[in-house]
This record gives sequence, structure tokens and C-alpha cells, in this order.
Amino acid sequence: MENIKFHINEKEVEAEKGRTVLEAALDNGIYIPHIRSHPDLRPIGKCGLCVVELEGVEEPTASCMTPVAEGMVVRTSTPELEKVRREAMAILLADHPQECLECSQYLNCELQSVKQFLGITEDSGEKRHLNPIPVDISNPLFVHDLLRCIRCERCVRACNDLRGAGVLQLMEMDGQIRIGIHGGKTLAQAGCWFCGACVEVCPTGAMRDREELVKGKKRREALVPCAHACPAGVDVPRYLRFIREKKYPEAVAVIREKVPFPGVLG
Repeated sequence: MENIKFHINEKEVEAEKGRTVLEAALDNGIYIPHIRSHPDLRPIGKCGLCVVELEGVEEPTASCMTPVAEGMVVRTSTPELEKVRREAMAILLADHPQECLECSQYLNCELQSVKQFLGITEDSGEKRHLNPIPVDISNPLFVHDLLRCIRCERCVRACNDLRGAGVLQLMEMDGQIRIGIHGGKTLAQAGCWFCGACVEVCPTGAMRDREELVKGKKRREALVPCAHACPAGVDVPRYLRFIREKKYPEAVAVIREKVPFPGVLG
């Protein structure tokens, strides 16, 4: 791959052509605050946290949407950027509970980490107006605690783009934009594959594993015991799902990802 040289905060760095400014900065050990971005998901450039200043460009630019270019000059920390980021964080926190100490994700929360980086404390923001949302514990595997949801859409993109299930959607509920399922269906009714991708990418614990299932265990062992027990680590649920859907070539392809010669070994 062709490498591109450019400057971040007066430091010359290199990045592969096609990488974004955010990716390149992180690759070079330079942190830019972000919350909607995830390495496995397409960027959408909405959070306002990952903004940077580019020489020759007047307005702050979303680093997650901007490809690196030869000779580019980037600044990631200025008073103007700090102001924009704090305003963006205030929007994310407007209807988010303040009680971090009581949260199951305490010290393991991306939102909390970004807040600390920006120097935002629990008593430094404006008053928050919380609309009580009941915690959904009806699912045997996952807990949906949407009061903690910041609508980053990472779970929606994982469900739709990574897995192709199309179950979770950003939609209007009770006059607010929330993550939900059309028609008020349960996950099972909507065709959820229970792959756990939404839980894996959630930055706040709004979607999380049931604690009693994973406590003291590795997540894969607890939630996907058939795949964990397979000596080759084959994704058993996925190939069984393809068999159920009569997609036999796809099922064989899943097995061959880990076992190149299943006929011989069988």
C-alpha cells in the first residue's frame, strides 16, 4: 500500500492511503476524542467530538470522515476544538443519567473515558432532564437499558451492516428518537440472531449481557458455548442458521473458515 506523509500537531507521520485522519492519528499514538466511530463500522461523522483543524480549511472537520492527503497539516487540540467538543458532549449527556458510580459499566465505559479526557465532571454540566425508560430484562441473554443510550447508532450499524439482520433501527418513540424495533416486536419476533454484535459495540452499557450469564466467565464461553467447545472454533450458530435457511453452500463456507478439509477430518 502507498504511504502518505503529513503533519499532526507539528509531528510528521505516515499513514496508508485511504485511511482517515482519525485512523491515522490513532495508528500513530495520537488520541482524538470520538464515540460514534468504531473500527468495524462505517463512519457517519455525527458526534462532533472527533473534529480537527485542517490548514486551509476554516471550519472544524470530522476526522472520521476525512481521508489523509499528502502534505496535510492537522491540529487536534486548540481552544476552538475544545469548545466544539464540550458542546457536542453536552448534547450527548443532555438526557443521560449522572450516576456513574451506580452503573454496571463504571470504569469500563467509553463515554466516561471521553468525558474525563475533556475534563467534564458530574457537576460541570447543565441540568439534565431524564425521561424514565424501563429497563428491558425480558430477553434471556441481553439487558436493554435505553436510559443510558446516547443514540450513537453503533448497535444499529452493527445489526444492519455487519450482521445484515436489520432488527435494530433508529426511530421515534414517545416523541423522542430512540433505538428500537419496528412494530414493538421482541428481538425473537423481529428475527434477531442473538449474535451479540450490538452488545459488543455499545459504548455505554445501554445494551449489555445479563450479568448472571457472564460473571466469572469469558463472554464467548458463556454466550456461545457450542462455538467455544468446538476445538477448531467454528461459528456453529452461524452455519446452523444457514442450514435452517437452506443456504447450504454458505453453511459449508462457514465451516471451511476454520476447517479447510472438513470431509477428510469428518
